[in-house]
Amino acid sequence: MIESCGVTPACRKWSAYFQKGHRQPAGIMRQADAQSPGRYCHQSSLGYSLILEVTSMNRRFVSRRTFIKQSAVSAGSACVGLTGLKGRVQQAAVSRQEVPVGNLVLELQKLVPSLMTKFGVPGLSIALIQGTKILWHQGFGVRDITTKEPVTSDTVYEAASLSKPAFAYAALKMVEKGMLGLDDPLDRFLPQPFMPNEPRLKLITARMVLSHTSGLPAARSRGKPLVLVSDPGKGFHYSPTGFDYLQSAVRLLSGQPLADFMRTNVIEPFGLVNSSFGWDDKYDARIAQAYDKRGSPGQTFNERYRRASEEWRNALAKDFPELSYPSAAAGLYSTAGDFARFMIEIIAPSKKDAWHLSESSLNEMLKPQSRVDGAVSWGLGWGLQHTRSGDAFWHWGNWAGLYQHFAMALRDERKGVVIMTNSGNGLKLCKQLAPAAIGVDIKPLSGFLN
Repeated sequence: MIESCGVTPACRKWSAYFQKGHRQPAGIMRQADAQSPGRYCHQSSLGYSLILEVTSMNRRFVSRRTFIKQSAVSAGSACVGLTGLKGRVQQAAVSRQEVPVGNLVLELQKLVPSLMTKFGVPGLSIALIQGTKILWHQGFGVRDITTKEPVTSDTVYEAASLSKPAFAYAALKMVEKGMLGLDDPLDRFLPQPFMPNEPRLKLITARMVLSHTSGLPAARSRGKPLVLVSDPGKGFHYSPTGFDYLQSAVRLLSGQPLADFMRTNVIEPFGLVNSSFGWDDKYDARIAQAYDKRGSPGQTFNERYRRASEEWRNALAKDFPELSYPSAAAGLYSTAGDFARFMIEIIAPSKKDAWHLSESSLNEMLKPQSRVDGAVSWGLGWGLQHTRSGDAFWHWGNWAGLYQHFAMALRDERKGVVIMTNSGNGLKLCKQLAPAAIGVDIKPLSGFLN
């Protein structure tokens, strides 16, 4: 595994290297003076970075957009121009079988900051999966444009809809244990109906929720009733509300609130030490600040909820009784590395135990349950795409145009990528970076990655 987070630990590696009398490797330019604003680091041929002192910038004369573009020159990556970028991305999106591992990492270390500059993304984390390991995990840019604190391999993001596959995994483990029937109507587990006066509610099952065929809406406005958008089981309609419904049933059946349920069934067994459903105070010094498309800082529902008064929370519960905090649909906090570790347990489970899904359950999870279009379908918690390289499972995250992420893996080829950003421009970047990382054409997913 090549781990190059591009922050102080890497500096220490190089400091120790030079102190031992080693010569400066090719590709490293040591620059004592840092009088040129915006020059943050230089490319290391060995996969590490030499951090240069960044001069303080007079923010009265530097716009937010300008700073974001400058920040996108990440630790651990040389700043490269945009000339020929489109051609380089297209060339990269071919089968990676013939590209040496080291060359691929170096290509991506050059490509990432170029794309960040192009799209105005201040911070990004990427984890590359090969086989049953994380081949490479690195942070780029800054997690906060005001403090200029860099993104590291431990930077935490609100994972947005990447939460859904993690919850789906734990729910399927309940199915294996006989605690939940995949095709049992969920209303039988709840003391009060999720939607009063809706007889079709009795048709909705866990399978429908996880494959987005429940007929439940994506969301609703305050003061508007919760109504079905279609008959249950009659077509694909992406629905976070469906996950709220299943979460209510899981809470009663497991006897655990979501945070505890996910910690005991996924997060701790899989060693996801930088992840949780719901806020953890240890994230204070590592959370990435989110920014909208214009570069203005924003606040997600999760952030607002955890800082809100009891009066505000009570009013919300009265108007939106279906909502929960944290939610199964978007309550995960995680890093690119942790989410990659979770995906590896789907690609090639490390154990056969009480927490890992059986092969038959994994096959059911990754089997098309509902058709979106010709190349795209939905499994149980994951989107599915048939590609030239094989069948891929994937998901994206978009927290109200603030945090935007993308994750994809091919189980047969045992490769994948996780990209997390703190920007409303992140998905534009992901559409170019993901193909370059794993050689898969994701144009069929464009409708989701807006």
